[in-house]
Order: sequence, then C-alpha cells, then structure tokens
Amino acid sequence: MMKKVLCLFMIIMCPYLVFAKKEITKLKKLIALEKGQVPDSDVCLFSLKGKKLSACIGIIKDNRIEISIDGEYVGTYDKAEPRFFDDTRLNWVLFADNKYIISPDGKIFGSCIFTGDLVYKKTSGGYRWMIICMMGMAGHFLVTDKGEYGPYERIFSPVYNSSGTKWRCIVRLNSIEYFLSDGKLFPLKINDPSGLYTPGELPQVFYSPEWNRWGYILKSDDGEKILFDDGKEFGPYSKVTLPVYSLSGKHWAFAYKKTEGWQTVADGVYGNIISADEPPVLAYLSVTPKNEILTVIYEDKLKYISIAGKVFGPYFSIEKSVISSGQWCISAITPKKNTVHIINGKEYGPYVLTGAPSFSHQSWGFSVHAPNTKEYLYFASGKQIGPYKKIDIFRYFDNSERWYMIAEHWDTKDYVEFSTGKVYGPYGIFGHIGMNVISGTAVYIADGKLYIDGTEIQKDVLEFYLKTDGKKTKVSCLLYDDDGIYLKEISLK
Repeated sequence: MMKKVLCLFMIIMCPYLVFAKKEITKLKKLIALEKGQVPDSDVCLFSLKGKKLSACIGIIKDNRIEISIDGEYVGTYDKAEPRFFDDTRLNWVLFADNKYIISPDGKIFGSCIFTGDLVYKKTSGGYRWMIICMMGMAGHFLVTDKGEYGPYERIFSPVYNSSGTKWRCIVRLNSIEYFLSDGKLFPLKINDPSGLYTPGELPQVFYSPEWNRWGYILKSDDGEKILFDDGKEFGPYSKVTLPVYSLSGKHWAFAYKKTEGWQTVADGVYGNIISADEPPVLAYLSVTPKNEILTVIYEDKLKYISIAGKVFGPYFSIEKSVISSGQWCISAITPKKNTVHIINGKEYGPYVLTGAPSFSHQSWGFSVHAPNTKEYLYFASGKQIGPYKKIDIFRYFDNSERWYMIAEHWDTKDYVEFSTGKVYGPYGIFGHIGMNVISGTAVYIADGKLYIDGTEIQKDVLEFYLKTDGKKTKVSCLLYDDDGIYLKEISLK
C-alpha cells in the first residue's frame, strides 16, 4: 500500500463526469448504500477471475466493515486490510479482525491466531499463499489457498518450489518430525537410513528449491560429513554450514571450519579461506537460469560480502537483497551508518539516505538524500533528476521503461511526475497510479478523484482497473454517491 493512504472522501450527491475526448461505455450500480453507510476505500478492490473483472466492496456502518464480493455478502468485521502480492493491486487477500483471511473469490479461512508471515508465490495460474496459525487449543495449522492442514505440535519453514506448483514444510506430530508436502506426510527417517538426526531436533536435510536435488549431513565422532544425492561425499569436518543450492539446482555450496577460519566449497571447488570465527552465510542470487551468483556474508569485526568472488565491505550490516527484471541489488549500511547499494556487481554510495531501487528490464533508479538536504533521482545511466524537497515513492511500471514518482516540491506540496516529463499537482492524498505504457497515458487517483493526464475525469472514485490494447485504454472504476457504489467504464479514444 502506498505511503500516503487513501482516506474516505466527502460524499457528493451523484457521480460527476467531465468529458475530455472520452466515451462512457457503461454505468452499473453494484450495491445500494443505506443511511449512515459509507465505503471503506481501503477495502474497495478489483481482482480478475480469468478475464472477468471482480469487485470487492467494503462498507462502514456503526464502526464495522461489511464486505461483499460481486454483490454477495461475505461477512462483517471490526477491521480489514488488504495484503497485496504485487503493484497491480489485483492480487491480494484480506486480513479481517487479525484472525480471518478472505480471498478474492470470497472464501474465508480461520478463525485463528497468525503465528507466521504470509508466504506467497506467483504461478502461471495466479498467486499461491500459505501461513502458519493456531486455532484455539487445537494446535498449529498450515492455512493455504487450497485448504487447512493440521493440527500439529509445531510447523517449521513453509516454502514453495520456484514454480509455485508444490509446497512443503516440516511438522512435528507425536514428537516426531515429518515433511508435509502438498498435504501428504512423509516420515523424515525415510531419507535417514543412518540415524540422521537426534529425536526432538530438526534434521540436517537440505533440498534444492525445486526439490529435485537433495542431501544430508551425517554426524559422528570424527565430525560432520556431507552426502549428496549423486553420491558425492565431503568430509568429515569439525563443523559445516548447511549446503545451499541455486534455483536451478545446478550449483551448490557450503563452508567448513578450519583452524584459521572457514573455507567455502562450491560445485566441488575449494575457495579462499575466510578469516572469521562465526560461520558465513551462503546464498545464491539466481538472477536468471544462466546467471546464478554465489554470495557469502561473513564477519571479521565488521561484515563483508563476497559476490562471485569479489569482496565488498566493511559494513555495519547487510540489509536486504532484491532480484527483479534480470537485475539484482544488495543494500548495506556502512560503519558511519550511511547506505550503499551493490547493483549488478557495482557499489553505489555511500549516501546519507537512499530509497530502495526500482528495476525495469533495461535500467534502474533510486532516490538519494544528499548532504545539502535535497533529494534526487539517480539512474543507471548516471542521469540525475531533481532536486526535490523529499521523494516519497519511485517505481517503474511492470514490463516497461516508464516510471512515476511522488515527490514533495519546495512549496511543501506533493506532485506526481512521470517519465514522460509531465508533472501534475499539487495533491493531498494519492491512491492507485497507473499508465498505458504504450501511449504514455497516465491514470491515477488523487484526493478521491480520477485523473487522466492531469485532467479530472471523475469524483468520488475508490479504485480503478486499467486495461490496455496498444494505445487504446479502458478504465473501469469504482465510484459512489449517497445511494450506492457503481462500476463505471471509460474508453479513451
């Protein structure tokens, strides 16, 4: 959700439209409003069921939220908020009263207490999701978009494979650990002919992201030995890190303890010795199937990160990594508490303060807070745009080199700026922002009104969906008046 949240607007007596080379194709009343009812703009959302546009409506009455989807009543709750899976605002679930999950098709999951984070994965058929929760005294359950699994004594580390077609986690039942995979239980000892783990402890089993590769660690008086599914063995060593695979499963790596530090082993090749007491953290940046980069984070008084053999640092902390559009970034904080971005193998900074990078297929950009208290946009080409008093949001539109930015200018007011060079505003509160990336037509909500290329088109708008066909643009929007909530479709000529 955007930093500046769309609030409830003043109710106008009837839907109002300004014609500006636009054609209204349909106006449909979705739901009637009774006296004292107003829409909750945060819970008025679109989704797609195949190619059909679906509408979720939230109505506030007596400080409670009544939710309906496509006119069908779902339930009434004290509070509800969406969790979006991407920037399209079409893919989401609603968390209601902190104990229910409502999916766009109206299914209700719960009642429960959420004890883990929402895990989700994009697939060819839409988004899959799952979350760990407790249901009263019954125990722990894994709630997924396909159903609920449990109860179990504990649930550990739910994860999807890279394509989202399968999921698994480790569960404890009657003090024994099992793999729970797509709803089926598999005793862990089935992969453990040698007594792989001590009862009550998590096993030292490792899998590739697609689960087509696997191995395990055997412990003995001589140390720890690593065995891979293809018969390769390494060790024994006094101590090892759990091996990690790349996304494709073609590459693997681990580190083992030596007297003078740790040594990495990647695809059977021994790397440099790392001078560190604590075990390093290994991971692959799987940017593309042909570009899978080994990263090693280790600490020698301060933190360092080795990326494809090149060492960056020292840093106070390694913050996060982002992979998008065939590019990648790792962010870090310097000992002086400034920020650096390592993007595609090159370090940028340090900066007093910087925003997270946004990526297109060919470029990237991020906001920079300069020491002179001015803020700029910085791009891969070295180009800078600014200065501004403050940059709130910068993002590329999906599958495009087009971008938008919300920034505070020197008059202390907020404006929206697009890669076309057009700047519109000032506005108080921003909602959904979109664009036909072929024609460059900008569509956005500000202060409760729908604007197209800076021209006010419709008042009292809650949400919109943008459908494009080349340079043709069709906008479906949810709007309201005293009597009800409507679906209006606007075709741009």
